[in-house]
Amino acid sequence: MDLKNQLLQEHSKINSLAIRNYLIQNPQELDDFMAIFFGDVYRLSQRAAMVVSALFDYQKELMQPYIKDMILKLQEKELHVAVKRNIVRILQEVEVDDDLLSLLFDRCAFYVQSALEAIAVKAFSMKVMVNACIRYPELKQEAFLIIEEEKRRNQAKGIQARSKAMLKILERI
Repeated sequence: MDLKNQLLQEHSKINSLAIRNYLIQNPQELDDFMAIFFGDVYRLSQRAAMVVSALFDYQKELMQPYIKDMILKLQEKELHVAVKRNIVRILQEVEVDDDLLSLLFDRCAFYVQSALEAIAVKAFSMKVMVNACIRYPELKQEAFLIIEEEKRRNQAKGIQARSKAMLKILERI
């Protein structure tokens, strides 16, 4: 399968699952596919994001070798929202190495505080921050203030629900 051409054919769940299934059957092509995802071609990265998420949902371990690259990708400016959303969605469910955790915590705090960020990115970022606080309770106060402020400022139902849940967890730490 020509992965780039397949991604460009259509942006749909059916196509994403077809690519996911191909990669599961041909794991030797996963590195090449992830290079497309991490690449600079906006449309390809955006469409690959859906496949990356589907791969993670199928088997979390498939994405483990790429966690560091995902965290580093978040440091780039002008990322497509689909790329951010899918990376942060994955990072809220994996253990991050200590040497990258502060970098990730800071990026997620930035996302939560940004007035321009998508609700899903903010919600997933809150969970990443709370996960960091579980390992490093000294981050609790900073996370609490950031999440509490976003809850006051943003009345979106997704933000209200997630921030309420995350603040409860932080109170117990």
